[in-house]
Amino acid sequence: MNSVSIAGINYMINKLSTESMGGLLGQADFNKQCININADASAVTQEIARLHEVIHIVSDAWGLNLSEAQVKIGTHALICFLRENPNFETAL
Repeated sequence: MNSVSIAGINYMINKLSTESMGGLLGQADFNKQCININADASAVTQEIARLHEVIHIVSDAWGLNLSEAQVKIGTHALICFLRENPNFETAL
C-alpha cells in the first residue's frame, strides 16, 4: 500500500531509513500529507506503525484529540481484533 485516503485527503506512505526517521518508527506529516515509516523496522513493526499513524490522522481530522496512550491502545486493540477475525468484512 503506497497511500491511504483519510477524510478526503490522500496520504502517501513512505519508507525511510532509521537515520532519516531520527530513530522514530513512524511519523504523520499533516502538512505534507504523508506517513513516514521506518524501513529498517520489522514487517510487523511497520504494520503497527502505519496503523498508529493513521489513527493519529483520524484523531486530528475529526478533532478527537486522542492522547498518545489512547492511540497506542487503539492501535494494538485494532490489530488484535483484525488478527482474531481474519474474515471480518464491513457491510459498506
